Amino acid sequence: MLFRSTTEGAPLANVSVADQAGHSALTNADGVYTLPDLPSGTYTIAPTRTGYAFEPASQTLETPPDATAVDFAARAQALYSISGIVRRADGTGIQNATVSDNFGHTTSTNYRGQYTLSGLTAGTYTITATKGVMNFAPDSIVVTLPPNATRKNFTKR
Repeated sequence: MLFRSTTEGAPLANVSVADQAGHSALTNADGVYTLPDLPSGTYTIAPTRTGYAFEPASQTLETPPDATAVDFAARAQALYSISGIVRRADGTGIQNATVSDNFGHTTSTNYRGQYTLSGLTAGTYTITATKGVMNFAPDSIVVTLPPNATRKNFTKR
């Protein structure tokens, strides 16, 4: 099967297109992707790429016959970030702590304890900090984007 993904009429590369059965492909520089040799059946395919929303969000098709012109239009989404510091009670930063959110985005703190989770779309995120057996306060922080969120700090207990 041959498909196309575009943004504002221009081809969009590196879009992941997958179905519920685990078949997947990436669009090429021309926005084209192929899911070859699908067994007979009904498939719902959906495109994903960070920073983009797609219309339609998914499409259902049956094979055989081979489906063509099952296209998606992409619209760029604004991206946001969450940043802060993971520190000891005396204010010094904790290096290599992991900060993660409930959607699987993770980052590590630098030598000053600073972190930034970037490339996030609008929404509500719950972030946590971890490092070994250390405990931090607060346990988690709920952040709604936009706008960018700063000073979302954790302190070792």
